[in-house]
Formats: sequence, C-alpha cells, structure tokens
Amino acid sequence: MSPSLGDLLNNNEERENQINQALVVGSVFKMTLSKEEGVTPKNPGDVTRDKLFVVIGFDEDKIIGALLINSRVNRNLPDSLKDLQYPISAADYDFLDHNSHVDCSSIKPIRINKFKEQFDWKNSFSPIKEQDLELIIGAVKESPSVTPKILKRFGLVDEGKSK
Repeated sequence: MSPSLGDLLNNNEERENQINQALVVGSVFKMTLSKEEGVTPKNPGDVTRDKLFVVIGFDEDKIIGALLINSRVNRNLPDSLKDLQYPISAADYDFLDHNSHVDCSSIKPIRINKFKEQFDWKNSFSPIKEQDLELIIGAVKESPSVTPKILKRFGLVDEGKSK
C-alpha cells in the first residue's frame, strides 16, 4: 500500500527537523558545490565538485556561511592567505582520510534550500572540536577578504564591534 499524504507530510516534517538539528555552527558536511558557492571544479569540463565544509554561520536570507576543507594548501595563494589555512588532523576527525586544512580566508555562501535538497546523513560528520572552532573563527576574523559586513552577516561579530 502507498503511503498516505499525511505520512508523506510527516516524513517531510521529520526530515526538516532532523536537518535543522544537524545544521549548527561547527557541523561538517559533504556536498556537491559549484561556482555559485565559489568552488572551482577540479577537472576541465566539470561544473561541480564534492567538497567537505564546516558551517560557520547563517544569515537572515537563508544562506549558510561555510568554510571549505582542503586536503592541501594551494601553493599559488599569497602568504597572507596561506597563513589562514587551519590544519586539522585525520587522527582527530574520522571524516578525514589524511591531514587537511580548513580554509579560513573566505566564507562560501550555500543556499539552505540547496543544502536541504542534497542533505544525506551519510554526508554528515562529527563536528569540529570546540577548541579548533574557536581558533578557526579567530582566523576568519583576521582574513583580509572577510569584511566586517560579512562577519556581521553570518553572526561572527558582536553588535558594535568590528574586526
């Protein structure tokens, strides 16, 4: 027998609640991202790329502020941005196959609707540890490419304070 409309609505509501509970600052997810989120595809002809990211904040327009997790630091970055690549250890995080870096130089916008469309528990991982998260947020606040307006947008600066 097919599920009733009530069952489908309840399942959708339950899924929505689960997503909202999972979607907190420090959460780590894997998603297919594109240039819309500021992600450069890896291979010629590709338009998307699967990326791990850390949720760093939210804005009022239903946009997630995300920091990408990269396996290597881009050697073409200027030193000022290389210094904003926060190292995380595979020994500390079960979602990593090897030591990696959180790119604290820029906040990538991900629409919550896109996130919810792609959400899958198998792509939801243990959160960033509190002590790492504090240092990551501190590094974001030091980035020359993250303006006080962007910090405020994603709730990373108290009212009346700037960088």
